[in-house]
Amino acid sequence: MGQLAFLEVIPQDHLVEEIQPPLLVAIAEANIGDANLLLQNRNNVDVNQNYLYFAVQSGSEAMVNLISNRFDRRQCMDWIFSVVDGRTLYQLANENDNIHRLLDGYINQND
Repeated sequence: MGQLAFLEVIPQDHLVEEIQPPLLVAIAEANIGDANLLLQNRNNVDVNQNYLYFAVQSGSEAMVNLISNRFDRRQCMDWIFSVVDGRTLYQLANENDNIHRLLDGYINQND
């Protein structure tokens, strides 16, 4: 598994230009500076649940905050409970106490 092994979790039919690999790489590597710069020009970003998925998978609370604050809150709620790779993002977050608490706070804030 190389540096880009995280891309293997994306179904092959979704590996198209609009996923914006540089942004996904920055998110997966918890590179806040690069992710923030790439998100500043959202015209070139095809918004989908992969962004929040990789933010949660990165283990970085700051990255989860960056992504969840950049996109529509209702959309992020849908993403939190959507199934990716057999689990919801909320289930994936259970592996990291800090991110799990962050998502709990995010969910409760939207009630």
